Amino acid sequence: MYYIIRPGDSLHSIANKYGTTISKLMALNPQISNPHHIHPGERIRVSYGNQWGSEYARRSKSSSKWSDKHHHR
Repeated sequence: MYYIIRPGDSLHSIANKYGTTISKLMALNPQISNPHHIHPGERIRVSYGNQWGSEYARRSKSSSKWSDKHHHR
């Protein structure tokens, strides 16, 4: 999965959003030589195949469980 950098984004904020680390984002994006210099409009990889950050996956699962419990009575 890819993410398009927006004004005000940082690798730290993107990592938090996707439940990963700056180090993992850097590993997925060898084109980024300095994590403090990213630019709006750049496309970066935030996952590899179906691999998501653990927190993102946990939130998605808990959201769907909540939805299942409250919408299917």
